[in-house]
Amino acid sequence: MSEHNQTIARPKIEDQIKNTLTGDAKKNALDFVSFVRANGFTSNLIYTSAFDYMTHGVGVVCCFGPNDWCIFWGDDDYFEHEDFPAAEKLKEFAWANVNFCGQCGCPSKPGKRANILGKDFDGVCTSFVFNNPDAEALVHIKKLVLISKLNLTRLMNSYEASMEEREARGKAALLTLEKTPPRGEAVDIDLTTLANENNMKVNYHNGLLKMTTPGDQAKMATGRKFTDTVRIELRAKLTGDEIRLWYIDVLSLFRDGNTFKLLLRDLTNGGKFFGYIDCGIIPDDEFFDIEWIVGREVMAVVINGGLRHACTDYNYIRYYKERPGFTVSSAVSIAAAWGSTVTVESLRVTEI
Repeated sequence: MSEHNQTIARPKIEDQIKNTLTGDAKKNALDFVSFVRANGFTSNLIYTSAFDYMTHGVGVVCCFGPNDWCIFWGDDDYFEHEDFPAAEKLKEFAWANVNFCGQCGCPSKPGKRANILGKDFDGVCTSFVFNNPDAEALVHIKKLVLISKLNLTRLMNSYEASMEEREARGKAALLTLEKTPPRGEAVDIDLTTLANENNMKVNYHNGLLKMTTPGDQAKMATGRKFTDTVRIELRAKLTGDEIRLWYIDVLSLFRDGNTFKLLLRDLTNGGKFFGYIDCGIIPDDEFFDIEWIVGREVMAVVINGGLRHACTDYNYIRYYKERPGFTVSSAVSIAAAWGSTVTVESLRVTEI
């Protein structure tokens, strides 16, 4: 059997709910997931700790078990929609469940100012958090989901209409960055010095680092932490379905059916994922070069010399502009996931 055939399918959130929750908690969680799926919010289990991110990162289900679960929903401002006006009772329910920044240490602290159904709040993380919602609470939550769906449809239509403009801004910002001298010298990482976090199975041979893990929690991290904006250059080979890079948060290239998706997580949104279909296509079981650029004006991904993504609209970019003294620091990590095997030839990091 080939290594590719030994990869492990990402578990479904329904299975995690059934294995973790009991009684009414399980019934209500399954009901909610069924509802959001029926309304077009697909999902993939990102972490084995039962975090499940819905399409465009607007929702997440967390199972702590056996009768302890919660729903995070929404991001940034949360407006009414003219086709679904919010009753006063729904507004009061929403306001009572605004999710304030808990100072968890993520770069989004101390939270942001957000308008939630016509009322301003400071220090907001995601729009809402609903802890152990019962059937009555789910009636309200489902209405908020429907408002999300209407607003998201309008947002995506606007996004598609402005796609060319967004791409042009991203490319222009990247071109400016390329002309700017880096802050530091390029650091070629000695692969043998990478720290093994959470028991990645590794093998070193002929200067190559080979890694695999049955889950998605293990990674190999640099001993040094880098600060603020960086250029990460990796030459590697993927045998299987998923390879990940980490700097503050994750970049993932993963197989979804017949294509590879690029998944990025904003450095400051405390959980918001952005998925780009077909942007993550890489050769199967062959070495390739990936460059992840985390700049002050643009985030970009280059694979085998071709630009796959460049965007100036991430929240962390806004933070650099609006928050004097804003800074981040992190190791750089590489990971395989779900039984895939990643073979690394080289890793270089430059503070830009």
